[in-house]
Amino acid sequence: MQLPAVSGGGAVAAATTSTPATTPAGLSGPAAALVGKDRVKAIDVSKWQGDIDWPKVAATGVQVAYIKATESTDYVNANYDKDRAAANANGITIGAYDFAQPGTAGGVEANAKAEAAHFLATAKVQKGDMAPVLDLESHNNLSTADISTWASTWADTVQAATGVQPTVYVSPSFWDAHVDPSVASKFNLWVAHWDTDNPRVPSGFAGWKAHQYTSDGSVDGIAGRVDMDWVSDPASLVIR
Repeated sequence: MQLPAVSGGGAVAAATTSTPATTPAGLSGPAAALVGKDRVKAIDVSKWQGDIDWPKVAATGVQVAYIKATESTDYVNANYDKDRAAANANGITIGAYDFAQPGTAGGVEANAKAEAAHFLATAKVQKGDMAPVLDLESHNNLSTADISTWASTWADTVQAATGVQPTVYVSPSFWDAHVDPSVASKFNLWVAHWDTDNPRVPSGFAGWKAHQYTSDGSVDGIAGRVDMDWVSDPASLVIR
C-alpha cells in the first residue's frame, strides 16, 4: 500500500486501543488457528512483492495475509489467484483488498457499485477468508460528501454480497480530512499508522481491528520490503 507516513521498520507491539475480543467458534481451515487469539502477525502484499515463497512466510509466524485483488474498475493483480491458493495451502488465512479509485463516472454511487462488483468478481471472497477490505488512500479530487457516499456505497454493496461488514484500510489523516465520521459505522478499521504501538483512531471509530505499523518490514520468503501488521481478535473478522 502507498500511504504517506513516517518511515520506519522495527516490529511494534500491538496497542491497547483495539476493539474488544468476540472470537467465534466453528471455523475450519487456516482460520481455525485464529480462534482464541488476541492478536496475530499479518502482512499485506501486492504484485510488487513478486514471487512469494509462502512456506517460508508461514514459518515466520505470519497467520494472516491481505492480498491486493483489484484497483478501480478494471485492474486485476495477476498474482492474486496463485498467492491466495499458496497462502491458504500453507496455513495462512487470506483477506482480499481493493485499492480504491473513487470516481464520478455515471454518478458516484454507480461508480462505487461498479468498482465493488469488479472486486467481488475477482476476489472470489468465501467462507474462511478475512472480511474484504477497501484500501482508501486516493480522493481523486472528490469532495468529502462524494468520497463519503462512494465509500458507503462500496461497503453496502460488498456487505450485501458477502454477508459480512467489510474493513477499511486508511490513515487517520486521510480519513479525518476526506471522509465523514458517520461512514465509520459501515466498516471495521484497519489503521495505517507507522512506527507506533498506539495508533491514532480516526473520527467515528471506537477502535481498530488491524494496525499496519510499518511499510519497511522484512519477512523470510519475500524479497525486499513488505508492509507488516497486527490483527486484533482475528477470528471475529473471518467470514462464516
